[in-house]
Amino acid sequence: MDVFHALIDSYEHKPIKKSQRVVVCTHATYSTYLFCVALKAKGFQVAFLPVSYSNNKEHIEAIKAAGIDVITEDDLLTLIPRTDLAVEDGARISKFIAQHGIRIKKYFFSVEQTSGGIRYLAANIPEYPVIDVALSPLKLDVENRRATPEAIIQQYSEQTGQTLGGKRLLIIGFGSIGEGLARLARVLGARVTIYDSSNVRAVFARHRGYNIVSKSSLDAALGVQDVIFMATSRYDGNMLDAKRMLLLKEGTVVVNGGSGRGELDQIFWEPSEHQLHDAKLTVEEDNGHLIISSEKTGQKKKVKILGAGYPVNLHLGKGTSHDAIQFVMAMILLALIDGPNSSKKGIQPLSTKIQEHIAGAYIQIEEPKTFEPTYVSTGDIDLSERPYGGVFPFHNDLNDKAHFAVVRAWFKSGSKTRGHYHLRSQEAYYVISGEAKIITWKFDVPKAVKQTHDMRSGDYLLVPEGYFHDVIVESKEDFQTLVISSPPFQIWDQFFEEKNNE
Repeated sequence: MDVFHALIDSYEHKPIKKSQRVVVCTHATYSTYLFCVALKAKGFQVAFLPVSYSNNKEHIEAIKAAGIDVITEDDLLTLIPRTDLAVEDGARISKFIAQHGIRIKKYFFSVEQTSGGIRYLAANIPEYPVIDVALSPLKLDVENRRATPEAIIQQYSEQTGQTLGGKRLLIIGFGSIGEGLARLARVLGARVTIYDSSNVRAVFARHRGYNIVSKSSLDAALGVQDVIFMATSRYDGNMLDAKRMLLLKEGTVVVNGGSGRGELDQIFWEPSEHQLHDAKLTVEEDNGHLIISSEKTGQKKKVKILGAGYPVNLHLGKGTSHDAIQFVMAMILLALIDGPNSSKKGIQPLSTKIQEHIAGAYIQIEEPKTFEPTYVSTGDIDLSERPYGGVFPFHNDLNDKAHFAVVRAWFKSGSKTRGHYHLRSQEAYYVISGEAKIITWKFDVPKAVKQTHDMRSGDYLLVPEGYFHDVIVESKEDFQTLVISSPPFQIWDQFFEEKNNE
């Protein structure tokens, strides 16, 4: 079972109303595929609306193959009035409902997964409940502060062929993603400066040891940066407008790590030409990126916008890493099943119960497992052949979480094993029948003295890790022994004698 299903399957939830229709609007990833399939398996009628920059056709086709309708925005006009629930990314469904004046069902609600979407909905309160997954502590830590910044920096390196080491880096926005970007960038050797329009978050940045700039000094700071990471939720294009774009120095790389494309002035969204402030600005496409060339009084420079201004981890990559996004998808699914806390319109926090369940399920997955008593009858024991005899496994399903493993080993009369040692495991021999000599010596001691142990029925020998051991059966009777290894023996932890150790 994968982590996603392990997180949701043991949850005690409300009974699901049959045939509820849900519209899922998000990025097309493998996690989204799992999510939609799980919704369908729970009895929901699912329609999937990929976000505009979701260009992974492989996952979209997989979702279709699972029997799930993949729709466009045009389909929402007729679909939303018949829909019970919605999964939102940047409040796209709510914006569509408001823009077109769509009449919704009486008990309709949605679940929002982005902080930008929550900020929009807080300023434009809808006439129905919205469950806030975006700002839940679990989501902020697992995805925003960790997985998303890793994906953004990875895309920066892949697309530019450069590291952040030694670079002057300005991060605009010190929310959860900006904070994660700053932490990783500093570890990678960047000279990090922070700007945030909130004085409170600016103080947070300063107290974490970063340089900060105020609104009055932002324009001056823009002109000396090698890299700019955008980590806001702006949609109005006022953050990097034409004047600020002119301030950027030659070769600056702009990376959008926020939730929308609107951090850039709309004139920079598509290839175009502009005459602004006696300067000629030319916007050109370049392998999925935008190059903004500026020319003024004979001077020229170029600025690169990775991913044409879209969020780079989504537009250029595969989104947030699968292991992290499973947490988010699990929270959304359980929120859809449980529903809002009340029918009151507007934003409602994700329940603590759901977050605690998912965190607890994850901890149990990661904890060392113990195993239950296992009974294996004689008829179920299969002989595993070896050159010297064979091994009768006592436990067939032991995994790497077990503390020890037990097998019954059989050595033919006249046989001899290859001398070997283990670096991890100790082995204990308890003789069932027959006689043999077990030779032991320390593998890393030059000319180590070999010890011979005459083993008979009922005898016991412990071979510590790091000791060669070799079984020699000189008697006419076969030799049988229990072999107990701790931690359980693995074939990779078996190292053979390379030369005689005399």
